[in-house]
Amino acid sequence: MKTGKAIRSIGIVIGIFILSACAGILLLGSVFLIGIPEERSSQILETFEAEGWYPRETIHTAAKHEHFHSYYPDVMDFGTDRLILDFCLENPETNIFQHASWVGGYTRYWHGYAIVWRPLLAILDLSELRLLNFGVQLILVGILALKLLEVTGKKRAAAAVFLMYYLSTPEALGNCLQYSLVFDIAVVSSILLLQFASRLLENERYCFLFLATGMLTAYFDLLTFPLITWAFPATLLVVIAKEGHVVKVIKSGLFWILGYAGFWIEKFVVAVLFGRSDGIEDGINEVLFMSGASEGLYERLKGLVMNYKPVILLPYGLVICGIAVCIIVGVIKYGLTVQKKAAAYFLIAVSPLAWYMVVFEHSYTHHFFTWRTCLAGVAAFLAFSLSVIGHKENNKKISVKNVVIAGLTMLVSAALFLTMTWEDLSVSNFEGEQLPLQIEPGQEDALEMVFTPQHRHLKQISLVYETPGEGGLGICVFNDSETYRGEFEGNKDGEVERDHTLDANWDLKPGQPYTMKLSTVNVKEPVTVWVNFTTASEEFSQSSFETLMTLTYRVHPAGWIYRIFWCLLWFLFLMMLEYTLFSLRAVVKWPVFGNNRGSI
Repeated sequence: MKTGKAIRSIGIVIGIFILSACAGILLLGSVFLIGIPEERSSQILETFEAEGWYPRETIHTAAKHEHFHSYYPDVMDFGTDRLILDFCLENPETNIFQHASWVGGYTRYWHGYAIVWRPLLAILDLSELRLLNFGVQLILVGILALKLLEVTGKKRAAAAVFLMYYLSTPEALGNCLQYSLVFDIAVVSSILLLQFASRLLENERYCFLFLATGMLTAYFDLLTFPLITWAFPATLLVVIAKEGHVVKVIKSGLFWILGYAGFWIEKFVVAVLFGRSDGIEDGINEVLFMSGASEGLYERLKGLVMNYKPVILLPYGLVICGIAVCIIVGVIKYGLTVQKKAAAYFLIAVSPLAWYMVVFEHSYTHHFFTWRTCLAGVAAFLAFSLSVIGHKENNKKISVKNVVIAGLTMLVSAALFLTMTWEDLSVSNFEGEQLPLQIEPGQEDALEMVFTPQHRHLKQISLVYETPGEGGLGICVFNDSETYRGEFEGNKDGEVERDHTLDANWDLKPGQPYTMKLSTVNVKEPVTVWVNFTTASEEFSQSSFETLMTLTYRVHPAGWIYRIFWCLLWFLFLMMLEYTLFSLRAVVKWPVFGNNRGSI
């Protein structure tokens, strides 16, 4: 019986994938039957171009790379939005279904966003579309808050929904097309979970909701912060479930992964069917690239810091303080009591860590929007803190001594972590007209420019140049009192490369001007160096042209507020871990916890 049921379930899932793929490509092809006048397309793109590529919501205009590597929470990815607009506004002359599969590029994504944005762009201009988008999201969040209030009867739970919406940077979500749909999917799936809670919990039907959510995420999203489409409803699943919380979190996660990864992989097959012979190979290569398969543990840990940094900046850090206060009050007032759901919340809270480790390269490069994946953990922290502070049973408390020891241990651990935390900060001058320039063999001091270092430790210097053989360029950086020299790595494995890096590790004097000179080294043919004639960075200054260059500094985090928030973040993480271990005391026996009893 069980075998037959399992086979039937597998058949149903396979059928869902096949039918969904057919429906997906039909919808995408059909939406291009809607014609958009060229005048409207030009007007929309002209409005969009005036805002720049990576603006902040509070600024609205920016140079191409001005905020690309920044940690401002409200940076919008208008580079990808331009790709979205180009696809949605185009009137294809070829087969509409072939165009829908995007054979010309980005074949690894479904581009399902077109079935939402193209019809709207046919009747609305860009500002009207953004206003409508913002309004829809606000209504959805309101519905979710009301449903949660209805199910739990707790006003603070509904307030937590609006807090999560605020932390997601609502204006950026409403104005950036790329960010919008993944957030909408997370909220709608959460509403459906609450609306049909009794039916979905019966016979574990919620698994199919998470399967569908994963598939929809793969269909509409361009790999922004997709994990929240699982984490938000999974957190609510723990809130409303009466038992089996850890099992439900694990099952929901597995079905979401099956839906997301399976439907994403299915797009590779669709690309092959519509003429892209290397669709599967392209997909495999992209998976290896986005995972950063060749990177080590240190780089991955550094990526974690980069993605968590926006979450600890004001005003987000203040929310962390509030959650910490709730947990501390709960511990002092009620003791470290058993929390049945602690382990389930803990799994959701650490899920962003796993995501950043697995999808490292993409998260490292695009941390200015992938940081929102951290909101999956914040949602779990919020739900956990509300359950702790709301625990009113009269339980035997841990002694004040043990609470103090536990708290000091956590703060010391966080402080030790901070002393070892460094981050890399890159400054580039890639803005402007880019032209190749040749330097002859044996030419010394061929290029000269002046720069003023922003930080003390210059870790790396990256140049864009080509040389047909071995050798390349040497560099000399000096001022009145010190001189540094280095040589860039030449071509590797017989291939001609353009990007070359020097591991400098020089300690410079911030704020003082340095002269930088480039010379050819061990070359028999001219070296082609790329230069530009304008710059978006004040760090570089030259009247005529500048070598395309990136300076990478090793920077220690500064500011007491920054350090305090980091300590509190680790405090929350370790406190939740203690609650989890305490709740699993039958497996992990910790004498200091005694025989406390309690439940959510």
